[in-house]
Order: sequence, then C-alpha cells, then structure tokens
Amino acid sequence: MQLENSFVVPADIETAWQTLLDVEAVAPCMPGATLTSFEGDEFTAAVKVKLGPVTMTYNGQGRFVSKDEENHTLVIEGSGKDSRGGGTAKGQVTAVLVAEAPDQAAALAEPGRDYVLDHYTWPATLDRMALGLEDMA
Repeated sequence: MQLENSFVVPADIETAWQTLLDVEAVAPCMPGATLTSFEGDEFTAAVKVKLGPVTMTYNGQGRFVSKDEENHTLVIEGSGKDSRGGGTAKGQVTAVLVAEAPDQAAALAEPGRDYVLDHYTWPATLDRMALGLEDMA
C-alpha cells in the first residue's frame, strides 16, 4: 500500500530539517510510540496500536537509510513484530522538505511511502508531527 501526505509548518527549512532528524523529538508525535533506544542512524521502539477491541504492541527497529541534506530528503525504514507473535509490520518512509517561502514555512511531503499493516495510524501520526514541529519552531 502506498500513502502520500503533506503539510506546512511555520519554520524555515533548516529548522524543520534539524527537527525532522531528531528522532527523540519526533517519536512522541506518533500515537502509542515509545522510543527505547537511539544510536547513530538506528533506533528501537515499541508501538501500541488499538483497533476496535483489539490492542497490539509491536516491538521493532528502524534506521535512516539515507539523509540528503542538500535536497532535504531522507529515507527511513522500519519493521516490527507483535509482542504476542501474531503479526508483523514493516514500512519505508521517504520524506522531502520543500521551502514554501523564505523564513516562513517548510512543507513536508512523503511520496511513495510503502506500508504493510497498520496503515491506519499514519494520517494521525503525520498530523501530530505537524503540530509538534510547529511547537518546536
């Protein structure tokens, strides 16, 4: 499944870029996520997901595949397994920052994101990331 989304934050592109690279600052923007470790370009986390009466906790890992500072583009991939052993999830996110106006705002677009399972959490996550970036700017 591929999903696309974009939003504008009231920050210049360099501030938005540095914030986007700050895993510890961005992780709380994802509903149910708890960052358990972060070193270099790799991190581990747990994500609690509730779908109706069913609650699942995924333990997994992620990493920055690439960071292109000049073009303000990064790729992150992650995967996890349900703590009860019932299922897996994996995904890859390509994020691109584009200056909307000088010293005014940056837009975060995520073209071609591929997700397996749990795709329903991403729109809410992106909305919270937008609000979190606004607060940090």
